[in-house]
Amino acid sequence: MFNHAHSSLRSVIERSFGVWKKKWAILRDMPNYSFDKQARIVISTMTLHNFIRRHPSRVDIDFIESEQRDPCLGMTSQRREEDCSFTAAGVEEMIALRDIIADQVFEARA
Repeated sequence: MFNHAHSSLRSVIERSFGVWKKKWAILRDMPNYSFDKQARIVISTMTLHNFIRRHPSRVDIDFIESEQRDPCLGMTSQRREEDCSFTAAGVEEMIALRDIIADQVFEARA
C-alpha cells in the first residue's frame, strides 16, 4: 500500500516535470553552465510557470492536456493547502503509521 501511494505520487511528479520540460526547452538540453547558473535557470522557469498559472487571463496550453488527465495538476495552491494541511499531531500520526507499515512489511518478508 505504501509503495503504491509512493509510486502514484512519483508518477504525478514525473509527469509534472515532463510537462515543465516540454514547455521550457532549456531544461531539456541544459547548456554546460555552472551549477549556480543552472539552478537560477530552473528557479526562473518555475517562477515564470507559476506566474502564468496564477493569472487566469493567460491560458497555459501546454498544461491543459495534462490537467485533463490528472486533475491534481490543476489545483490552485490554496486548494492544495486546504487539502494537504498538516498539523504537528498529524505529522506524528503519519510517522507512526509509516513505522507500523514498515514493520509489517519487514515481518511479512521474514
